Amino acid sequence: MENDVRTSNGELTLLPKQFVNKDRILFNIGYATKWDKWKFDFTWQWNGKRRVPNTEAGHIHTINSETVFAPAFSNINAQITRGFKKWDLYVGGENLNNFTQPNPILGANDPFGKTFDASMVYGPVIGRMIYLGMRFKIPNRV
Repeated sequence: MENDVRTSNGELTLLPKQFVNKDRILFNIGYATKWDKWKFDFTWQWNGKRRVPNTEAGHIHTINSETVFAPAFSNINAQITRGFKKWDLYVGGENLNNFTQPNPILGANDPFGKTFDASMVYGPVIGRMIYLGMRFKIPNRV
């Protein structure tokens, strides 16, 4: 999928809109064995590079002619479920390739300062997460 979203910088120039990536790919595959004894799910998402504000000068809202792009990144999620008659047991993971955005909050050491900005997040801020769980099936009595 391609998104070609542009915005004006106050002049006659159209620039790619900030934080909107032009390219994005989503792939999901799931498989279940007979009677849902085993279920497998795998999701891969690729996010292309995107324009972000130039924060090099130390002032986050400085208008600078230099265009800055955040890097492209992938995100992988997967889950395996073992079904039983009245309950399920599952194990899975999110952000399995462990990509995180470095320093997502600008000026975090001075939250009341002029350079503080928590709105510059373009990617995951939490690394790899593995989980294990149990799900009970409640019968439908209608």
